[in-house]
Amino acid sequence: MKPFTARWQERDISHLFFTEVFMNSVQMIRTVLIIPNDYNPNQMTANEFAELKTEVTRLGKPPKPLIVRPYQDQFQIVDGEHGWRAAKELDLPEVPCEVLDIDDFEARRQTYKRNSHGQNDPLKLGQMFDQMRKAKKLSVRKLAKEIDLPEATVRNYLAYVRALSLRTEHTEHIRALTTQSFGMTISNDPTPETEITALSIRQVTTYLDLPNLIRDAWLEAGMPTSIDNYRVPDNKTPYPRLHELVMADLDCGVSCKPTEFTKTLKHSLTCLDWLKSHTTIENAADYVRSVARWQLPLEMLRELPLVDRGNTRTVLLPAGKWEIICFDLGSGVMAGQSYSQASVKWHIEQALREAHIDPTVARRPHEIEQEQLVSNAPDFIRNAQHLSLEEKAAFMEYTSTLPEEIQLAAKRKACDLLHDAPDAHGRGRAAVYELVRVCVRESRLSTCKQQMISHASTPDLARQIIVQQFAAHETLSGSPDPGTSVLEVISSRLSEVDGPELAVIASLLMLPDKSLEHIADVWVRSVEQVSTGCVLADRPA
Repeated sequence: MKPFTARWQERDISHLFFTEVFMNSVQMIRTVLIIPNDYNPNQMTANEFAELKTEVTRLGKPPKPLIVRPYQDQFQIVDGEHGWRAAKELDLPEVPCEVLDIDDFEARRQTYKRNSHGQNDPLKLGQMFDQMRKAKKLSVRKLAKEIDLPEATVRNYLAYVRALSLRTEHTEHIRALTTQSFGMTISNDPTPETEITALSIRQVTTYLDLPNLIRDAWLEAGMPTSIDNYRVPDNKTPYPRLHELVMADLDCGVSCKPTEFTKTLKHSLTCLDWLKSHTTIENAADYVRSVARWQLPLEMLRELPLVDRGNTRTVLLPAGKWEIICFDLGSGVMAGQSYSQASVKWHIEQALREAHIDPTVARRPHEIEQEQLVSNAPDFIRNAQHLSLEEKAAFMEYTSTLPEEIQLAAKRKACDLLHDAPDAHGRGRAAVYELVRVCVRESRLSTCKQQMISHASTPDLARQIIVQQFAAHETLSGSPDPGTSVLEVISSRLSEVDGPELAVIASLLMLPDKSLEHIADVWVRSVEQVSTGCVLADRPA
């Protein structure tokens, strides 16, 4: 250790000498010769500091000696900063100190180990660990071993340092951009340090895992937990969909306002899905981006004017012109105007005419998709002259859980009904869906009725169906008759039930919508069958 210099002597500390006794014993050192370090992570609340100050007043000194080390021509605090601050405020001329001859790394280690009051600032603690790691060029694992902490704990605190770096970089970029664009300086309150320090370790982890721009919008929006819906556990990229969004440059529409973040993020992801499903449109991202930026309904992209060039489609409007249309519509919506698809069509037609393009030559994405869908349709749909393209596509899009042959028969019947109806043409997608649904239901009821009629004529088969329906319920447990299974009890009791009532029970279990008309018809048929001893002809429902 170097001897004291003249500057030390000028500060009237010439009575101190670097001897073994001095370095390891408690000495009274003038308060003005002591300085705090710049890495102390320990923080005290105002109430905690007031209590400490009261104790210092009572004792006439800090409750325990300060731990200091020689630093330049002064003494730097290793532990006891709050006691020293209380002594300064009380104008105590000197305080008891234990002087340690230690380097920067050991000073920081001692600061962490000796702090027992207050609460550690996670960011400052992370910064201190980072300084220690760099000072000795240690890995995180070796640093954790040096300070006797779990490696995961050290990594958690170091995460605050990385988060601060990213947040500071973003804040400075936004400030520079604002100054350049608008000639004004934005406030730096709260500071990045304040924002990151306030985060929990879980929130810091989320912030680091999120892609650029999304992470800062999430932070500024108050860190809504809805972001967890997009996290994929144990994945190399924790938020793959959000990274896709940023890669496609569609995050421009994500708002940092607390009330809008979740909604705008969901809308932007919907735009991403549309883009991924329309890969044949050249430069589609440029047009989708405008819709995402101005938070316009996705249906606006249905009006994108295209020309078919075989394997690809080209948009007839330049991306810049499309952006202007989106800006006009988006600004109107923000000003309280209602969005109108008719207005979208009008803007597009005007833009096409200004570009000397005939609007009638433009094809829409949904029209091309519908044509592709209908090209694989059955002949009775594809060649139906009374159906519009949209209606034909609706026939193809309708699906149910019933067998394909039942669905096909229902669609054929619906197609015929539309042909026979005076106002069949142009009824639209909703009408087609409803009509097909009705026809499917009738087909299903007809099938169920035929099955129920057959069950009415064979009581044994009806019992079998009832038992099977009971067996299908996995939650069925226990038995009213010990030593006998539930299904055995059911079978035994059903043997005492007459055929018509068996048919009713079987019908109730089989028919999805419990149509009383059909069930009653089955019961009547069954009673007649029992009474006459013969199977009658089918009755109209």
